[in-house]
Amino acid sequence: MPLVNQQPSDLTKALVEDFKTFRGGFLTSFAQVEFMFGRLISQLTKSKSIGFQAVKLPYRIESRIKAIIGTFESEAILQPYSPQATRLATRMEEKIELRNFLSHGFVKYYAEEQTWVIRMFRPLGDDPWHEDKLQLHISDVPPLMSSMSLLTQEAFEFIRGLNDKFALEF
Repeated sequence: MPLVNQQPSDLTKALVEDFKTFRGGFLTSFAQVEFMFGRLISQLTKSKSIGFQAVKLPYRIESRIKAIIGTFESEAILQPYSPQATRLATRMEEKIELRNFLSHGFVKYYAEEQTWVIRMFRPLGDDPWHEDKLQLHISDVPPLMSSMSLLTQEAFEFIRGLNDKFALEF
């Protein structure tokens, strides 16, 4: 539950509820795509018709993104799909920072500025208690959610097409 810098009005309470929905929806969508990337690598490795062999499942999303791009660029049978795979992976990579703030950050709403401030610890060399912050105006939230939802849908459709073409048993 985000903290509010003053006694919340009915409008502020509604905005808090909307933000909670945004936060949960964004993180759920992100997790879906993250899983799909891992599962795609797994199923490509198991596929007899492709011949790709991942040494191990990439655990971190950054590693999965690199694996997706590298696999589609290097495997001849997958190269026709490389531009779309790279676009999806690159768009996912652009969302990692926001995902980290939403997952690990503390949120406070400033009603006068109509701004959400999300703070999280990010240790730096000499400062193990360094705090980063991300500010989102209330008008930033709907396009961010829409963008994540669209990415999730496009990833589903991309993988569905690969599943149909290569019988990946996704």
